[in-house]
Amino acid sequence: MRSDSFERDQWALDLEEHLLQGGASFSEWATLMSYEAHTCFVAGADISTIILCASTCEAYLKTEQSDYDAKLYILIEKYELDDELKNRIHKLRKLRNSWVHSLQANGQKEFSCYSDAYTPSLERDAKFAYETMLMLLFSNPFV
Repeated sequence: MRSDSFERDQWALDLEEHLLQGGASFSEWATLMSYEAHTCFVAGADISTIILCASTCEAYLKTEQSDYDAKLYILIEKYELDDELKNRIHKLRKLRNSWVHSLQANGQKEFSCYSDAYTPSLERDAKFAYETMLMLLFSNPFV
């Protein structure tokens, strides 16, 4: 059973409170993208959440490194992150790519109706994406 919008919002807010240690500062573009990702997540738009969370990570890494031409893979590898977070962002990048670059993203399954795509597994992927995005955004806190 999928979570409702109240449960999703509460989960996201609890996660933010847990992960944010001090303050966080990042570009206006990454701020806007993360806000949109939150909105999509709460609304249950899991595919959009995955895509926006990956895009937020990309925007954050591009502005932090002042490298606006590099592909996300290169940005992840160049940025100083612990291996666990790098691996999570790479997994998120692959999740995003499976939806953006494939007409049959979910295990090559043809959907008879768009609502068939929304499964508990997809919701878990959206939660993973949202958590990974926050872990990156909050990875360099200030007090």
